[in-house]
Amino acid sequence: MHRYLGIVGGALMAFILATGLIMGTMFTYFSDIQRQQLKTETGMAALAVDELQAGYLEKLPAENYRVTWISAAGNVLYDSDMAASQMENHLEREEVQAALRRGYGESQRYSGTMTVKMLYSAQRLADGSVLRLSMPQHTMLMVIWDMALPIGVILLVDIGAGTSDV
Repeated sequence: MHRYLGIVGGALMAFILATGLIMGTMFTYFSDIQRQQLKTETGMAALAVDELQAGYLEKLPAENYRVTWISAAGNVLYDSDMAASQMENHLEREEVQAALRRGYGESQRYSGTMTVKMLYSAQRLADGSVLRLSMPQHTMLMVIWDMALPIGVILLVDIGAGTSDV
């Protein structure tokens, strides 16, 4: 019986380590893809805003992104989630400062709950203003939490199948 528990414990530890390694690798890979996609979307939206100004923003479906248009002085000109007049100055935001200096900037900040991280991508427009897109990204903790149930079911089935042989 002790030998069986040792084998099950070793197999369980190997399963947990392999799952953690795979999840960590996949999380990093898909995070990089998501950041690159946000950068591409920001660039395309910036081209459209340069041409069409606020008219484009008002027609843009903001289902997946929050869109904020910021003046060179940091004042919010447009926001897809709130009235621009109710928003604070954005000049001190890391991604906005980088966009004003270099033409493009990005950053990430965690929400208060630590289960979602916000990705920010900002691009300076021809008139000196900045267009910023942001989107939520689950943290590794949230991914692990979402995976806990399926992994738990697999482990219970595996352990249950193993005990029927004893």
